[in-house]
Amino acid sequence: MERAAARRRAGDLRLYFPIARWSACNAGRTGRLLAVEKYVLAKRGLFDTDARRKPYAWELDEETRLELDRLLGQLDTALAEDGTGPG
Repeated sequence: MERAAARRRAGDLRLYFPIARWSACNAGRTGRLLAVEKYVLAKRGLFDTDARRKPYAWELDEETRLELDRLLGQLDTALAEDGTGPG
């Protein structure tokens, strides 16, 4: 039983890592990290909106938004199946 739970947790981490990697790879690029983190935090309910103060150099495009939504959806599904996630 404990081994199965450890495998599920490892699977959850594999789902989270693409989001963390995207953030880490864009940390030095002006505005990208903030745009992604603000979007994710707004999706999680910590902020009412993902709006940022201007001026900013980069805006979250639709392709990136859809990819983040897909990754977050996979993570939510995995965590809900485990009984530890939102929902």
